[in-house]
Amino acid sequence: MIRFAEHLYVGETAARKKKKYIRAVRSGKFLPDLYLITYSASDRDMLDIIRSVYLRQETLRKRLPEIVGIACGRNEALELVRKMVEDCFSAVGNCNVRDYLKSPETSIEEN
Repeated sequence: MIRFAEHLYVGETAARKKKKYIRAVRSGKFLPDLYLITYSASDRDMLDIIRSVYLRQETLRKRLPEIVGIACGRNEALELVRKMVEDCFSAVGNCNVRDYLKSPETSIEEN
């Protein structure tokens, strides 16, 4: 099942069509330039950036961690991850992004 974080980070370009992109991912329609930022499946990493087209693979779709960000294009996805880490460091003084994003006190500026 595809899950989106309550406080979803959205890139500038993706913000224009945020609801459309979320519906597309949930319904199985994948856009080639849409990137998803998820919690990492590995304990060594904090986040993963994946292209939405990879969700055509049923095994990946079933095991996909919660989506915490969406972006149009790889550069926007990288910029969004940078913003997540920066927000985390500003708020709590460390770079434990996973705990920061899961915290109920986390608030994200709306685009």
